[in-house]
Amino acid sequence: MTFFGWKKRCRQLEVEKVKLQERNAWLEARVVELEAKNTQLVQALAAATKNSRNSSKRPSGDIVKPPAKGPGKGKRRKIGGQRGHPKHERAAFCAEQIDHQIVHQLQRCPVDPSHPLVEVPGQEKTFQQVELVEKPFVVTEHVAKAYWCARCQQVHYAALPAAVGRGGLCGPRLTGWVSYFKGKMHAS
Repeated sequence: MTFFGWKKRCRQLEVEKVKLQERNAWLEARVVELEAKNTQLVQALAAATKNSRNSSKRPSGDIVKPPAKGPGKGKRRKIGGQRGHPKHERAAFCAEQIDHQIVHQLQRCPVDPSHPLVEVPGQEKTFQQVELVEKPFVVTEHVAKAYWCARCQQVHYAALPAAVGRGGLCGPRLTGWVSYFKGKMHAS
């Protein structure tokens, strides 16, 4: 190789060296950028996997729900009543607990009004409905009449029964109810 051949080769190597240095600088900047992004993603993943079970977070701060349990062994049952099991219903109210009874009757056959109808005793359908009453308490007003005595020159009032005078605002049942809630239930 001649002197000029070496010089030409040196210039090519210097150009290649500059390109490699630029590429190296770009790769080092990219590595720093990717390391920063990796650190950020690792922190985000750690924060996302934290819940009240594996950290000091409150249960209300859980963002993700715990994973659902997989299907257990054997066949899963359907939701609701199962075949062969007895039906569970609320027991009907007894006759003493019923305040009003409304009987609904048919005047004519719903299919053809010309058909005659005969009542079948013991085959009625019963539907019981419970409702809150408008006034759940009774207010009793005791009035002591006033009388003027001309001899004494003063007004006299009729005597109230002793239980009413000692009772105050509440009757005996309401007083017991209030006492229970105040004493036992610590309600205001």
